[in-house]
Amino acid sequence: MPNVSINVDNDALISRLKGAIRAYENKYISTNIGFVDELTQRLCESFFKENCFSCYSYFSPHDDSSRRFLTVGDLELDESELVYIHAVPDKFHQPTHRDYMGALMSLKIDRKLFGDILTTNYGDAYLVFWNKSDVLAYITDSFVSCGSARLTLKEITRERYNSLEMQYEEIGLIVSSLRADCIVAAISNLSRAKACEIIKAGDFKVFSTSVYSVDFNISDGDVFSVRGFGKFRYNGVLGSTRRERMRISLLKFGNYIERNTVS
Repeated sequence: MPNVSINVDNDALISRLKGAIRAYENKYISTNIGFVDELTQRLCESFFKENCFSCYSYFSPHDDSSRRFLTVGDLELDESELVYIHAVPDKFHQPTHRDYMGALMSLKIDRKLFGDILTTNYGDAYLVFWNKSDVLAYITDSFVSCGSARLTLKEITRERYNSLEMQYEEIGLIVSSLRADCIVAAISNLSRAKACEIIKAGDFKVFSTSVYSVDFNISDGDVFSVRGFGKFRYNGVLGSTRRERMRISLLKFGNYIERNTVS
């Protein structure tokens, strides 16, 4: 778990998990929770461990999925309930991941109904939705634009979705500590004071959740983002300098490319 408290309202999640466990233990009914991000997965793992419960499973639509589908019980997700979509913008615009997320949020689509949004350098996006019978018609009719771009939607196979490969850039930084203000300052090449402003504005996120504490310390494997500067995974300390500053390793997330021409 992250090493300080992050502002997450998990009362609804815990209530749903409790209900799902009761349904399984009393009636052997499995419950689909939906797509959950990495932080929520960690919270779920802790809750299951505290309650000595081990009958649950995750489904990953992509080999590198950060958002996985959680089912409580012994039945696995019926993959026919998923629909994979390729969204292609008009030739005059190149929407970003943030644009696609904003478009979906404006349609009031519950976050648990869709997984990772995989964007490419050309502005198109690959998406996966749960509850195909209810969602597909609404998506087809309503998800017609993204910012200023007009979208063309095409249903694709899971193999096509999974053929996309994330492009990473390995980055080395020198920092005095693993505090959020130090990390943000190094990434942005701004002063510590400016870095604190970024954090307090909610623009530093760990596992997609804003962290407002400038003294938050990142841990190995943490995925975080700094608005305007990208998304990163912390890989650990590589060594130290003569002045006893730390050399650290980050992976910067880029866009996706297709590994092959699966149709």
